Amino acid sequence: MKILDVRTRPPFGSIRDGMFNNPGRELFEPEAFAPRFGMSVGESARQRSMSLFIQEMDAAGITLGAVLIRKSTGMDNNDLARLDAAYPGRFIGIAGIDPLDGEEALRETEHFALKGACRGILLEPGFCSTPLYANDQRIYPIYELCQQHGIPVFLSFGGYVAPDLTYNSPFIIDRLALDFPSLKLVIAHGGWPFVTEICHVAFNRENVYLAPDLYTMNVPGNRDYLASANYFIPEKFLFGTAYPCVSMQEAVDYYRNWGLRPEVLPKVMYQNAADVLGIEEPSE
Repeated sequence: MKILDVRTRPPFGSIRDGMFNNPGRELFEPEAFAPRFGMSVGESARQRSMSLFIQEMDAAGITLGAVLIRKSTGMDNNDLARLDAAYPGRFIGIAGIDPLDGEEALRETEHFALKGACRGILLEPGFCSTPLYANDQRIYPIYELCQQHGIPVFLSFGGYVAPDLTYNSPFIIDRLALDFPSLKLVIAHGGWPFVTEICHVAFNRENVYLAPDLYTMNVPGNRDYLASANYFIPEKFLFGTAYPCVSMQEAVDYYRNWGLRPEVLPKVMYQNAADVLGIEEPSE
């Protein structure tokens, strides 16, 4: 079975620095964070080793990894091309865009996702220097550009990605999906803890997808995610590890043993994400 991890941050260049060097956010260092989900981190994360990362990726059976650049932690979109050059065919670039950059945000979206090799963009409105709600009108030109050109938008939305829970309200995504009905919206962190509500939004809005990643792992509400993935919206769930927050092998094992129906598991682990990202299988 092929596996596509839609949320990974390898220990490479600014991506490594942006995940491991965040003064004042020690609670979210992988080795402190993983036990809260009943998980541990891989040796590659402990050693900040790219060679170990590739070994662990292979051992876990992960075919492709979508690398989401987080502008809020100083990651550089240009590292996506360097990563691809160093490890061709292993990664999919998702460019980080800061909506507070105004016209520059639009230029970056065009440069990396429209004219470049990236297959989507990541927005983290609640992590902006001035936190924004995801339906803030200042972001709408970016949504409009992405809708026009079929660029999927990943939104960090759920968990610890905003000053307070109002920023994670599923009503925001419901309204956003109505305003941009043909824009593919991937809800990274799956809107947790508003699990039943965000599952309803994904059911009701054709363009909304859920990638709860580690928020399926031993947390309140994970059985509701499972019921939705199995029956309610099996075409809307995307697998993600949230590496380096948890071990890739443990994340894959968790999803394999979570209780997904056999016919649903390949969709969640690969095909749904491939469809969203426009990845076509090579002809025989």
